[in-house]
Amino acid sequence: MTQLAIIGGTGLTQLNEQGASAVYSAVLLNKNLGYTKPVSADFIGLEVENRYIFGYGMDYKGYLRNAPGIYACNKKEID
Repeated sequence: MTQLAIIGGTGLTQLNEQGASAVYSAVLLNKNLGYTKPVSADFIGLEVENRYIFGYGMDYKGYLRNAPGIYACNKKEID
């Protein structure tokens, strides 16, 4: 099985062009950004509001990448 990094849906297009019979995408978090995104995931773990999310592999200003859960900053904390 070949692994392909998918950034902005480019990888999905390449897989279809190479003759894949089906291509699916999955995301852990889907942020509601208030506009239609160019690519939508087939499988979504959680829908979240548009806030800075960190933990569980995502960092906050270089910190807390390995936090044992998923957290969101208050809007005041982002600046």
